[in-house]
Amino acid sequence: MDDLTSPPVMDQAAAEAAYGASILHGEPMPAAALRALLDACRRFAAAGDPARVPPPTFIWVDHGGPEAARRNLEGRVRRQAERAAAQTAFYGDLFARIGLDPAALTLDDVGRIPVLRKEAVLARPYDFVCRDASVAHRTHTGGTGGAPPLGLCFSAYEIGLAAHETALGAMLNRSTTEADVILIPANSRQVLSSITLAAAMHLLGAAVVWGWLSRPDVTLAQLAETHGIPGKHPKITRTAAYPSLLGEMVSLGLAQGYGPGDFGLRQLDLGGEIATDGLRRRARALIGEDVTLWEGYGMSETWGAGGGVCPAGNLHFEYTGLWEFLDPDTYAPAAEGAVATCVASTLPPFRDTTLLLRYDTEDLVRPLGACPCGFASQVTTKLLGKRHRSVRHADGWTTPRDVLEALEGVDAVRLPARCGFWAEDGGVAVEVVAPPAARAAVGDALESRGVPLRRLVLRDGRDALERPYPLRVDML
Repeated sequence: MDDLTSPPVMDQAAAEAAYGASILHGEPMPAAALRALLDACRRFAAAGDPARVPPPTFIWVDHGGPEAARRNLEGRVRRQAERAAAQTAFYGDLFARIGLDPAALTLDDVGRIPVLRKEAVLARPYDFVCRDASVAHRTHTGGTGGAPPLGLCFSAYEIGLAAHETALGAMLNRSTTEADVILIPANSRQVLSSITLAAAMHLLGAAVVWGWLSRPDVTLAQLAETHGIPGKHPKITRTAAYPSLLGEMVSLGLAQGYGPGDFGLRQLDLGGEIATDGLRRRARALIGEDVTLWEGYGMSETWGAGGGVCPAGNLHFEYTGLWEFLDPDTYAPAAEGAVATCVASTLPPFRDTTLLLRYDTEDLVRPLGACPCGFASQVTTKLLGKRHRSVRHADGWTTPRDVLEALEGVDAVRLPARCGFWAEDGGVAVEVVAPPAARAAVGDALESRGVPLRRLVLRDGRDALERPYPLRVDML
C-alpha cells in the first residue's frame, strides 16, 4: 500500500468502484481509493449531506442479492486458500495431505478443511505466515483464554486498511468528528487495536490522548479533566474499555463521588470480555444515560473480521470474513438456537500476512435465524463466553454469560463481579465476592438465569477465590 497520508488523487466515483471491486474480488485495497472515500465523507458531512457518503462494506459484499453474495464470498475464500497453500508451510502441507485443490475450492468444500485449534497455531506460529509477507508488526493475544499468549504477524497494509475502515465507519455513523478528543487506555495486551484506533482517529482529525489501562483511578481523572486543546471539545468525548475495567471504574468512580456531570463522554466502546446488562445499567449512574455504549467483537487471530452488537442486543458478523457456527463437539453446523462455537476464516483484502482458515475461536454463541433490527447479516446471540470456561451438565450448558449476567445484576455485588464456577453434583457450584446479606439475592439471580445451582459460596475478597474466573483488569 502506498503512502496513506498524501492527498487523494482519485475522484469519488473511481474510488467507490475500486473499493467495491476490492471487496468483491479480494484484491488489495488501493490506498488512493481509501483516501478519496474519506475525503468524500468529510465533504458531504461538512455540507450536511451524510446520505451521499459512500456505502459501507456490507453493501458491496451483498450487492446483487444472495446468490451474487455467495459467489463473491466463494471467490474470496478460494483466493485465500490458494494463497495459503502457495505461501505458508502449514497449508501447503495440509492441502496436499487431504487431497484438496484450493484453486477449485467451493463453499461446499470448506467443511473438508480441518478446523484449526489454537494449540496448532501456538506450536507452529510462523508456519501460518506468508513467505512473501512484509511484516511490520508482531502482536500477542491477551492471554485470558487459558493458554500462553499467541504471537501473530501483521503488515503495514493490514493495519492501514483497518484504520481506514474504522475511520470510514466512524464517519458513516457520525460518532467521531474533528472536534473530538479520544482517550485510549493502553497496555501491551491490546497494542494492535490501540494503534489502529489511534490511526483512525488521526485520519478523522480527532485528538488522541493515551492513558493507563492498569490505573482505573487515572482513567477517571483523565475523563474528568478539562482540556484547552484548540478546536477540540474541552473533555474526552470517546474512550474504549474492557468490561471489567469499566466495572472497576464504576465502583471506584461512584465511591469517589464522580457522576455524569463530571464527564463529556458521547461514546464508550466495549470489547474483549462479556459486557453484561447489569454492568451497562449500573454504569449509567457514573457516565449518564446519553452516552452510547457500543459493543464490538474481534480478536487478534481473526483481525479484519469481526462484528458488533445491534440495538436489539444481538451480535452481527461482518462480511469481511467467513464465519461458521458449529457444534462444539462434532464441528457440524449448529442448529438455530443451539450452543455453537464461532469458527472464522480470515479473507482478502483484509488479511495477507498470517492466514488462518477455519480457526476455532472457542467463543460460544447461539445462532439466530433473523434479527428484529432487520440488518441482513449472520446473526447470533451475544457472546456466551469461552468453551473451556463453560460447564456441561445434564440440563445443557452453563456459560460465563449466564453466571456474570446474574451476579452483576445484583447491586450488592461489587463490579466487576469476581467469581468462579465449576461442575458439581450434576449442576454448578458458584463462588463470588459478595457480602453475606446478598446470599438470597445472588442465589435467586443465578436460578433465574437457569443456572442449576448446587452450592453457593460467598467470599470476602478476590484472593479468597479458589477458582477465579479471569478478568482482564486483574491481568494488567
